[in-house]
Amino acid sequence: MSARLSRTIYGLVVLAVFAFVGCQQNSRGKQVIYEPLTDPNFVVPDYAMEVIDATGGRTAWAKAKKLQLDCVLTVYTSDGGFYLTEQHHEICPWLRLVRIVGTEPEGELTWQLSPEGFSALKGVRRINAFPADVGAEDFAEAILIAMTIPADLLDKNVGAPAAFIKGKQPIRIEGHWYYPIHRLAGSVGAFASEVIDSSKIVYYQSLDNSLVEVILLPRDEKTKPLVVRVYDYREAEKSNILLPGKIEIFHGNPAYLKMHTASEGEPGAFLQERIFTIDYHSIKVSVY
Repeated sequence: MSARLSRTIYGLVVLAVFAFVGCQQNSRGKQVIYEPLTDPNFVVPDYAMEVIDATGGRTAWAKAKKLQLDCVLTVYTSDGGFYLTEQHHEICPWLRLVRIVGTEPEGELTWQLSPEGFSALKGVRRINAFPADVGAEDFAEAILIAMTIPADLLDKNVGAPAAFIKGKQPIRIEGHWYYPIHRLAGSVGAFASEVIDSSKIVYYQSLDNSLVEVILLPRDEKTKPLVVRVYDYREAEKSNILLPGKIEIFHGNPAYLKMHTASEGEPGAFLQERIFTIDYHSIKVSVY
């Protein structure tokens, strides 16, 4: 078992002075931020309200402007070893934006993912230790989705009351029971489609605590999906919001992409190779 330690372990103090303005503006200037939880005409779907209540409540999420997180990232390599580094993540839940900052042997990096797309704002576009089929954009998307679940579940399709549908039957994953929450295919003409879009994300909500603990991220047909597991929900500093303290990202079993119900062991292991573990040691929230 080999272990390589990034020099960011010793140089994280540099990140403390990083000025992040993405929650207020983008390259085109001021952003108009729509927050559905402050809109009196917005009807929150039941499945979303369950998750919001389980992670701090409507008032706390409505005030959340920016998440600031410091973590240790472990990358598991194909030779059985692992690579350690530290990163700083800043996330704007209502803008659907994440910025990732770090320093690697390849050089400094600043990655950003937003509705406008992915960009490497500074330095390298890839960490050499990453598996060949997982790029910086895949990694950033997994982080953003894992940390902004309540905001994502408030999305709506045109002509429909919601963009998701909660399954009526729970499924069992790794010995735990979950309700799947599927993305709908969208609107068709003047009528909202209730067809599940199997190419889109699936959230798995725990029967025990209403938290989303597993997320399935499909990719193209030739590439294995990613499975994100979130653990150790805890209260962020300066906020009542509960956020994951640990994230694990796996290659997933493609057979599950077309399944809406399943029993454990069918059609095989849900999780395959573990790729990343993200352990957050500092979680702060800036509020409006």
